[in-house]
Amino acid sequence: MSHGLKQVWPSGRRYYVPECQCGWTGGLTTARWMAEAAHTKHAEEARVEAVPEFDGATYSHDRDHVRLGKQMLAVVEVLKDGDWHTLAELSQRTGYPEASISARIRDCRKARFGGKEIVSDYVRRGLWRYRLVLDE
Repeated sequence: MSHGLKQVWPSGRRYYVPECQCGWTGGLTTARWMAEAAHTKHAEEARVEAVPEFDGATYSHDRDHVRLGKQMLAVVEVLKDGDWHTLAELSQRTGYPEASISARIRDCRKARFGGKEIVSDYVRRGLWRYRLVLDE
């Protein structure tokens, strides 16, 4: 989906309007950085909303979907390098707890989330590492 900024000049003053191909339009602002920030926030929200529905006995879409979607996108973004990562490293790089990352890795393996092949390798004394197998 395409996102961008449009410049308008009502009453001779320059304003910026963030807009999206999906039909979303942000408010007028004279500061380009504010329009860019609104655009970035909208783009992130659109990416999170595109994440399929999670499940579980205690799952509530309104309460949990944005949080879990952001976690999943962050974990996948790190794993896309194809290198090995421990839960501690993924936690440090994403800012999310290890238990949440472990759950998102399990979710990523499910068909509705793309059925990604994430392999695990036992390192030592209960330490595991994970790697996303990249399509060639």
